[in-house]
Amino acid sequence: ENLWLNLSTGHIGSGRKFADGSGGNGSALRHYEATGRKYPLVVKLGTITPAGADVYSYAADEDEMVTDPKLAGHLAHWGINMMQMEKTAKTMAELEIDMNVAYEFSALTEAGARLTQLSGPGHVGLVNLGNSCYMNSVLQVLFSLPEVLQRYAHAASAIFESAPADAAGDLPTQMAKVGLALSSGKTGKPPAH
Repeated sequence: ENLWLNLSTGHIGSGRKFADGSGGNGSALRHYEATGRKYPLVVKLGTITPAGADVYSYAADEDEMVTDPKLAGHLAHWGINMMQMEKTAKTMAELEIDMNVAYEFSALTEAGARLTQLSGPGHVGLVNLGNSCYMNSVLQVLFSLPEVLQRYAHAASAIFESAPADAAGDLPTQMAKVGLALSSGKTGKPPAH
């Protein structure tokens, strides 16, 4: 399983180790490196069928699955007639789907955990409105940077004094408001749950 044939040299080596620790030990990649990075195309044995196969390029400008339009000829050079081959191993796409289906996403979340609510300076969140969670995440990351916090939250008084009469469209004023709320914990009334 997870054996790859170098289409230029004929070397058969194992693929890289998968994220879950299974797979190979990377000998196909080491062979590519040991031969001066000249022969980047490898095909996963067991995925070869008359319709194609998993072909990977180790070349620095690719380093991904590729299509080899001359695959039948490359395989024939090594005595493999792809028109007679049957699939005996899962493709990389099938393995990826299996890993996604079986992945325990609860390991990344707080599922089932008892959480302690935090509030106050540095522990203020933003209410999501539709898909505003993306913007909220960006704002929270920005205001975790000392330079952004200094520029807007710590300088809020000066920004408010120089703000235009209609500050609704003034970015520095709005950034100062958000930064002040996130960093100080001073916000309006929390939403009812």
